[in-house]
Amino acid sequence: MTSEEAQHFQEQLTTLNCVLDSELVELTPGNFAVQIEYLNGLREVTPSAVVDAYAKLLQIKAKYFGEVNLYAVPGANGEPVNCDRMDWVNWQRAGGPKRTMQTIREFGDIKGIVWFCGVSNTLDGTPKFWEVGFLDPKNRPIWKGSMFETREMAVAYIENYNR
Repeated sequence: MTSEEAQHFQEQLTTLNCVLDSELVELTPGNFAVQIEYLNGLREVTPSAVVDAYAKLLQIKAKYFGEVNLYAVPGANGEPVNCDRMDWVNWQRAGGPKRTMQTIREFGDIKGIVWFCGVSNTLDGTPKFWEVGFLDPKNRPIWKGSMFETREMAVAYIENYNR
C-alpha cells in the first residue's frame, strides 16, 4: 500500500480498543504497512488484506454507531473516572491494568482473574469497564472477554463459575 494509505489506516487504528500503538513500516521502496502493538505487548505487521478489512469495519462502525468507545481510569475507590483516549493509553502504558488485576479463584492450575480494562464499547446501558478471564499455569490468557459494570459483578461471575 502507499504511504498515504498506510497513514490513513494508522489513524483509523487509534479507535480500536486492542491497539496500544502503531507505526508505519516501509516493506519495499514505496510499499508500506502498519506495525501494530497490541495491549498485550504483541506486535505484528499488517498485510494489506487485514488493513482493508479493518478499514471497512471502521467505516461501518462510524456510519451506524458513531464513536461508541468510552474510556476511564480507576478512581481512588476503584470507581471509573471518565477520561479521553490518550489519558487511557497513558494509563495502559504505565501498567494500569496489571495493577488492578486480582486472582479471585483457582481451578487447579487455572486462575480466574478480574481487572479494570478501562474501555467500554457498550452501545446502551451502563458502561462495562471490568473484565474477567482465565490464565494457564504460565499466566497466559486462555479465555477472556466477559465485561461487567462493576468489580463486584465480575468477582461474582468468577466465584459462581462452574468448570
